[in-house]
Amino acid sequence: MHRDSNNSVRPGLWIAISLGIILAFGIMFLMPGKKAAPQTSLDISTNTDATSTENSGQTVAARKTTGFFNRVKDLGNARNGDQIEVGSVNPEDLEGQLQEALEVTNQSKRHQALARIGREAAHVEEVLASQFVSLISESNSPHSQANVSTFVSNYVRESVKLDPSATAEWIEVIHDKAKGIATATLVKEWTQIDLSAASQWASNIQNDEYRNSAINTIGEMLRDSSDVVYASNWATRLGNSADGPKNAGLVAALRSRTDPQGVFDWALSLPTPESRASAFGGFAEALVKRDPTLAQEWIQQFPVQEGIREHGENMMAYQWMQSDPAAATEWSQTQTPHAPGVGTNE
Repeated sequence: MHRDSNNSVRPGLWIAISLGIILAFGIMFLMPGKKAAPQTSLDISTNTDATSTENSGQTVAARKTTGFFNRVKDLGNARNGDQIEVGSVNPEDLEGQLQEALEVTNQSKRHQALARIGREAAHVEEVLASQFVSLISESNSPHSQANVSTFVSNYVRESVKLDPSATAEWIEVIHDKAKGIATATLVKEWTQIDLSAASQWASNIQNDEYRNSAINTIGEMLRDSSDVVYASNWATRLGNSADGPKNAGLVAALRSRTDPQGVFDWALSLPTPESRASAFGGFAEALVKRDPTLAQEWIQQFPVQEGIREHGENMMAYQWMQSDPAAATEWSQTQTPHAPGVGTNE
């Protein structure tokens, strides 16, 4: 009986002990000042890392009042594998890092540092980035122009993903030493994002050299475009603009895919021998690459004066030689020298 009595009491005793333990832990958990530590998290909506904010003793509002974090964004898709964390770009740190980078004697390491700083600088105010450009341009660091190119090209590649139009405005105010590489980089990057907007911007660049370079960059990209109608229309608009004669070869090459007769007539109407020669040369080159037989038919209609037909035949022979040397050689042997004609044609 004694054994049975003990066995009947023990389950109740264990239940009482268990409830006491649970109650004790519950009281401890509810006591003031004993809350569990907050979990580290990344608040995308406020662009701040909770852990870094707590450690620095700064609030989100306090950090934003510096004015440097207006364009700080998440760079989860940053190029070259670099991850720039939300709110991690500190302008003052960047300036110190830039000074250190310019003192690095190893060119490869210096450019690696400048490339990284350039990408990160795209996430602070534009005025600071332009100051960085001036600092690099006017520094005594070796290979100053190469340093400028590295920083600016990386800055523009990153900035254009955030705001292409703002990047274009930034180029207007930066050091003259950097405008060329900045313009060239922007047009390449922007064209891949929005060809129409990039083209409009390029056509309005005030500097003639930079404008023509940007236009040619877009045109060269359109040479291999599968949308031949868009490329031809783009070239037609360019041909009708003030920049048309300076880009005659490009215009003719692009338009020839859809409107060879229009190209021929336009080329004849150009105002200078140089622009006419360029147009017919681009026309011939494009035709030969696509259809040598069709190219022969058109080149026979080229005007003889100013050496235009001869230039077209030479262009055809050179291009055809790249794809079919035997046929090009046979064709060349049938050609005879041309005497200068009178008028626009023989």
